[in-house]
Amino acid sequence: MKPYIDYTLLDEKAPLEKYMELCQTAKLHSDLVRSVCVPPNLTILELCARETADSKIFVCAVNDFPFGDGGIRRKNKEVILAYTAGVREIDTVINLPALKRGYVAAALEEMEKFMAVAPKDLRVKVILETGHKWYDEALLKKVSVKLASFGVFALKTSTGLKDVDTPAGFLPEISLAEKIRHARLMHKAAPDVFIKIAGGIKTAKDTQRILSAIHSKKVIIGTSSPVWNPE
Repeated sequence: MKPYIDYTLLDEKAPLEKYMELCQTAKLHSDLVRSVCVPPNLTILELCARETADSKIFVCAVNDFPFGDGGIRRKNKEVILAYTAGVREIDTVINLPALKRGYVAAALEEMEKFMAVAPKDLRVKVILETGHKWYDEALLKKVSVKLASFGVFALKTSTGLKDVDTPAGFLPEISLAEKIRHARLMHKAAPDVFIKIAGGIKTAKDTQRILSAIHSKKVIIGTSSPVWNPE
């Protein structure tokens, strides 16, 4: 099961010292942290690769973040950049505006084409952003099943954005209980892939609640908070 945390910093405007700190903290807690998850910025990726080179921690990059509406060209361009920097795991975003408008087949076709050309040793996690109100249970299950059939490594509940107006509609902060419910539905629909829960996970109690609720060894938690600290 362990390590299961993607320790995350996605602010490209943050000083490089913050990314160095992210990596150093991750290494101190490598019993829990599996990766540092950062933007697809070459300077940041190379810095994090150097900072984690002497550890088990690896670098993960977000892709077509945060709305997934850049098209397959942007997804592929950012993959090439990240892969060249040594990244072998990404968190890409499904085309959220397309899903909102009901173009489910088009969004899935884009992901299928993306997976077909992605490097074979690249682990792809797909962010579904399940907090949108237009996601019903049937859509969540359908998307999960299809993405699993394309060979994705993991399905992810959310980007971590909250209370913002996105191209796919206003995204409210949803409760941890609701995210766990979504994760259970995703796991039931696609039991062979990992499930990643992210956004608003701030304490050790939160992580234990997730691990207790989802009875699977295939769980990843994304957080920018030091959830290993005593409460």
